[in-house]
Amino acid sequence: MTWIEQAAGPVNAGSGDQNILSLDISEALRKEHVNPLKLNGDQLRRLAWNFVPPPHFNDAFELLEQPGSTVLVSGAPGSGRHTAGLMLLRRLPTRHGRLEELTASDADRANRRTDGLEVSEEDRFLLDLSTCGEQEFLAALPGVRDYQHQVAEKLAWLVVVLPDGVNHLVPAELDRIRVELGRPPGRRVFIRHLRGREFEYAPELRELDHPFDQDSMNRLALLAAEFVRQWKNRPLDEFQEWWRRATETMHDHREAVARKVAEYDGDQRAVLLTVALLHGAPADAVSEAIDWLCTELGHPVGEGIGLARLGLVQVLHSVGAKVEDERVRFEIPSFDHAVRAYFWANYRDLREHFGTWAARCVTGGLLSDADRLQVVDRYATAALTAGNPGAVWDNAIGWSGVALLPEAARVIQQGLAHEKHGGLFRLRMREAAADPKSTPALARVLTTLCVDVLADSHPDQAVVRLHHLARRADGDVARTELFKLVHGDRRLYWLLLGRLTSGEVRRSADLGLFLELVDPEVLLTAGSIPWESLRQGWRVVMSESPAVASWAPRAHSWLAAADRSDSLLPTLVAAAEGDRSLLDRLYLVAVDWRPPDGDSRGAVRLRQLIDVAQGLRPLGPGHHNPQEET
Repeated sequence: MTWIEQAAGPVNAGSGDQNILSLDISEALRKEHVNPLKLNGDQLRRLAWNFVPPPHFNDAFELLEQPGSTVLVSGAPGSGRHTAGLMLLRRLPTRHGRLEELTASDADRANRRTDGLEVSEEDRFLLDLSTCGEQEFLAALPGVRDYQHQVAEKLAWLVVVLPDGVNHLVPAELDRIRVELGRPPGRRVFIRHLRGREFEYAPELRELDHPFDQDSMNRLALLAAEFVRQWKNRPLDEFQEWWRRATETMHDHREAVARKVAEYDGDQRAVLLTVALLHGAPADAVSEAIDWLCTELGHPVGEGIGLARLGLVQVLHSVGAKVEDERVRFEIPSFDHAVRAYFWANYRDLREHFGTWAARCVTGGLLSDADRLQVVDRYATAALTAGNPGAVWDNAIGWSGVALLPEAARVIQQGLAHEKHGGLFRLRMREAAADPKSTPALARVLTTLCVDVLADSHPDQAVVRLHHLARRADGDVARTELFKLVHGDRRLYWLLLGRLTSGEVRRSADLGLFLELVDPEVLLTAGSIPWESLRQGWRVVMSESPAVASWAPRAHSWLAAADRSDSLLPTLVAAAEGDRSLLDRLYLVAVDWRPPDGDSRGAVRLRQLIDVAQGLRPLGPGHHNPQEET
């Protein structure tokens, strides 16, 4: 069908898809989006400012206060259990521990000992199980016990947010540390959110006729945000006008959508869903997308209401939409949200087709960068809410394969941020990072997500995934980012060293990673040093490297730093001990070393230690053996 005679955006004059790609991958990630699993200091302070403590909050804190403690919090849906858990952890007096959020899938992997949790003293963890059903909750319980044991052992803290309706399934030993949180006063929460957005108190707030105590905490926050948006957009209006517009925008349109869908024929439903997905997009893109949807569903275009004969304006009007400034929108604010949610929730057998169609809208070449990312966000939100995360991941992989890397990154970011499905997306990232068949384009996307998203929310898992990516032949960027990450956090530094020296089957790339990691300039400033792990790593490097020249430069740097630690040279010798050929190679490394300052005492000392290891001379007085430390 052809409704638009003149295109407002890029035109595809050929028969294939047209891709207009100008965004950088990092630019496409939602920096303004508050990821519930990515909370920096500013975001926590903002949450704290808007937080109204619920009844029994102090009871929960008393159970949690001592290091090594765990507390379980339960409560009604929408009562703010998640935020209350974060505020419990934020109140704790820590100096250096991290705050990390975990989900049911993390607990399940902890139970299966995959992607395990690294716990340090004063770390704080929030395990959010609020979206679990009964079976998921029961499956997560062994992981909860494992986390409880780890935080007790390391003097850390754990808050577990329970799902609604599972109190009877909580084991007795955990029920003793469970606190039922009440619901904070809704009007007070709403007013607090207004003040957090710079709207000062107004007397009319006390007179508003609204069921504040029936709204969820999230809905109250959204209502406050919309009210402030109306106030800032129309500062000369009266209070009641801001309120009317805000509540109109926030109105629940699900019943109205259901009525319209029941009344409409197939063509109108196609128009309705297309406008919802491309809400605010250029009219020509909407027109084309209607055709694509009908084709995808095998629905003849133009029958029923004579779409081929009608102009776009009339067709849109029939479903309550309009063209304004050459862009298509519904006449009712926020109606598009309800339409998308309805179709994905109620047409289960068509979800796969919806996903394929959404992907074509993204790759079709008729949308700008901003419009394309809007479609990505809307599709991801609808599909994830409807419980279809696998299709979202598959589309991300598909987009990375046609050079739409920003879109692929954006949709995976949406998955990572999802309270229920975030763990699945982290698992998929690990599998893809470790898969040598993953394309270079996908590897770029995964590297960016590790650095810009996962490093903040799950730094340990970011290290694991970057390690896999750094092993690739095209892994230079991942390698650089991996070392940036671990050099900024000694706990992550030791985590990577442990992976490189754990005795698992290693790839040749790990040898180079180990040599780069053990630069003495970094190593000797990273706190307590696991010399035995270093000995094991050096043993593998010396045994498996094809040539001494590949590891001699790092050994020379250890010789140069020998006066800064008595354990460096004995560790090198211990790594070669028991193997004459390795000791001979190490001896030649010492002989060949030419220190820039002419001070060869390190080389002399190394040769002496090698002689001792071969039984050619006794262990001299004052000799330091690092193995005694371990």
